[in-house]
Amino acid sequence: LDLSIIIPSKDHSDILINCLTSIKNNYVKSRNKKLEIIVVDNGSSSAQGLKIEDFLRDLKKDIPVKYIYEEMDFNFSVMCDLGAKEASGGYLLFLNDDIELTDDTTLERMYAYASLPHIGAVGAKLYYPQGNIIQHTGITVSLDCGPTHKLATFPDDKPYYYGINVFNRNVLAVTGAALCVSREKYFKCGGFNDKMGVGYNDVDLCVKLYEEGYKNVVLNECILFHHESLSRGTDHTDDVKYARLKEERQLLYDSHPFIREKGDPYYSVNLIPDNLDYTVNIIADHERRASRSSRVDDPKAAARILKLISKDDGTVRYDKTGNRIYKGSKRLHFNIERTDSFRGIMKEDEDYCLIEGWATLTGRDNALYDTYIALADGDECMIFDTFKKNREDVAVVFVNEKNLFLTGFKCKIPVSMLDKDKTYRLAMFKKSGLTGINYIKLGDIYEPFRGRDKAGE
Repeated sequence: LDLSIIIPSKDHSDILINCLTSIKNNYVKSRNKKLEIIVVDNGSSSAQGLKIEDFLRDLKKDIPVKYIYEEMDFNFSVMCDLGAKEASGGYLLFLNDDIELTDDTTLERMYAYASLPHIGAVGAKLYYPQGNIIQHTGITVSLDCGPTHKLATFPDDKPYYYGINVFNRNVLAVTGAALCVSREKYFKCGGFNDKMGVGYNDVDLCVKLYEEGYKNVVLNECILFHHESLSRGTDHTDDVKYARLKEERQLLYDSHPFIREKGDPYYSVNLIPDNLDYTVNIIADHERRASRSSRVDDPKAAARILKLISKDDGTVRYDKTGNRIYKGSKRLHFNIERTDSFRGIMKEDEDYCLIEGWATLTGRDNALYDTYIALADGDECMIFDTFKKNREDVAVVFVNEKNLFLTGFKCKIPVSMLDKDKTYRLAMFKKSGLTGINYIKLGDIYEPFRGRDKAGE
């Protein structure tokens, strides 16, 4: 036997049978008859298990099959390693149970590339089941947002970035959903890391192969359908799973320091680091996933804000147009349009609370002033810097004012700087970097972890 196909699975007999059927149908047409299938089941129910065994019994008439049943928590690395140790083939194809083969040449091509002496892991282009929508065409390992499937969700109807989705090419990593590697090279580099039970184990394996001097390749000429995460679910909507995912991501970078120091060798530093497309890296600071606001030390401004709050008796007043009047400078106008909270990507990238809107000064050159957010509680007042954002719509409203295009702002406050049990009085603070002159105006009560309050103009 030359090729062993290893498929981890549990409790999704219909999905698994669809995968196995696609292998069988294309295997019959294939010229290479030297393959086996190994299903590693980590605890399917008796009813699901019987259904799987019945199908495998019939499949054995055409293809050699091994069925490994061992109850345990899901750990992709451990399950794949169990299959690899039982494999008879000199080459291993790790395949998710929700993969569907589309032709009779993909297995042969992946096997052929994996057999080259300088090649490590071999991957294929994956489509979402809806059609020619890209799910995988190689993995880019970015420090800003973690390993990323570039072009995921993009239609595969044209060449992107000089044909990066068209030609077979070297990449740092390919997805473990369909990964072929020689058995010798797999065990030489230690196989999958069992400490990465769910996430980034495929990237870790590929990087270890790269560190051994091998080149990993994605075959864009080979297309598979991937019914992604049908068999396991998703991680980003579950707090426990998401925490585990962040730990596994951190372990990946700790295990391979060169990524942190030099980045992905197959991805230019001149390209945007945290989006799915291939755009020149001219992204604004407020759009960067890793950007965070810093606390600013300005005791005089903090004291002025606290004094202004102490004089506020809580009376709500409105002007002739129905807009609420807030205490502070009449020159300063602002609007908080959005408050929310977001999770960080890397371990060192903290979760943060977002305050977004615009702030402008009338009768002053706005280009000379920076925008700050102040949050006060009792005798403490914290001041945070913000990231500028283009707001042409503000310039349209305040037609007689000067340099308003960058009066939009985003304030991204690390959650460690805020108390979850507290509410804060928000204030807007504009200060000139040349003269030090500043303008202050109070806003509404801000509850950072509810993220729904609005401050006014």
